[in-house]
Amino acid sequence: MDFHLSPTRNTKAAKRFLSKVLRGLRASERPRVINTDKAGCYGPAIAALNKEGRLPKDAQHRQVQYPTTLPTQNFQPTSPRPIPVETS
Repeated sequence: MDFHLSPTRNTKAAKRFLSKVLRGLRASERPRVINTDKAGCYGPAIAALNKEGRLPKDAQHRQVQYPTTLPTQNFQPTSPRPIPVETS
């Protein structure tokens, strides 16, 4: 899943969300790296899922402040085109 917006941001909601995402995946499809924003609720939720065995033992949790994917960067404003000037 690319992103999820929710009115609640606590450990219980984060664990429920991540459980739903992981439920449909086979063991070979489970993520090795989970990127989240810097909200404090994701760390304990991922640790609990790791302890329960729903995530691989070597799964990493990376907290990133800004998205660094190319599709996100494509929406950055570009420099304006030069206006051609006609001379007579």
